[in-house]
Amino acid sequence: MKKLLAMLMAAAMLVSFAACGGNKEEETTVAPEATTAENVAGDAAAEEETAEPETEIITEVVTNEEGETEIVTEVVTKEATTKKADKNDKTTAKKETTKKEEPKKTTTEAAKVDDPANWSKAEIIEYANTALDKVKSSRAGFTKRGVMNVNGDVSGLPSWLVNIFKKDNTETFAKGTDTTDIFPAAGFTWSSKLRPQDVEKATIKVNGSTYEIDIRLGTEKNPAKGTASSYGRAVSVIDASEAANMVPGLKAVDMTYHDGYTKITVDSKTGNITYAEISATADAKATVSVIGDVQAKDIKSTEYYTNFVW
Repeated sequence: MKKLLAMLMAAAMLVSFAACGGNKEEETTVAPEATTAENVAGDAAAEEETAEPETEIITEVVTNEEGETEIVTEVVTKEATTKKADKNDKTTAKKETTKKEEPKKTTTEAAKVDDPANWSKAEIIEYANTALDKVKSSRAGFTKRGVMNVNGDVSGLPSWLVNIFKKDNTETFAKGTDTTDIFPAAGFTWSSKLRPQDVEKATIKVNGSTYEIDIRLGTEKNPAKGTASSYGRAVSVIDASEAANMVPGLKAVDMTYHDGYTKITVDSKTGNITYAEISATADAKATVSVIGDVQAKDIKSTEYYTNFVW
């Protein structure tokens, strides 16, 4: 009888719990929308849904200390479980696109420092040629002093012939004058066409805002006028035909030029020459009718150019 009663009580309890579960309204917890994730490169953060707690009834038959059988019923409530919502469900994942920046190229073009102290011989000569040629092309005005003298042996030369190679005269030329036959390579539209192979040494010195250039020539035998010789590229040389015009009865002449130089001072800002000194020295051997063989050493001719007007 007790066993039957216990079973009826258990059945009643089951029906009671079932009735309660059927009438209870389901409550759904809606998870708030996920916020936008910033600075995340990958999948967006997933939204989590919270499920309603689950209730479980456990019934078992046990025997007590008195040997009687009882039905024990337990109601167990499980903790709420959560499930992840689909990553695309109500979730806005903001992916930050990071653009790889190329390293900035700093193209700092170093300004060329115009330091004449570092100029090569060729650069000095080129600069000097440009400045000298500008005198003729610009038709600058200037004062010219020409000095010629015989400083060495004049064996066999009469005094009247020696005097032919001596002079000292000064002339002034106004701006705009055609100096084709005057400065300094006479007879040409250019003033200097020196090359590195024509020059033994070239130096430049900075003096305030001016450049002082000194170009030294070597030794050359019987140089021709103009670009046919090294000396002819820089000075007015006396060739055989010109010497014949200067010395009556000249039959033959042999001339050796040496110690030639060109010195100029140039305004570094304008490129205009403010001073020029051009010189050449020659040794001459000749045969003159009636007189015979003669020679003159160290016939030095120097021209000074000052008072430039540009």
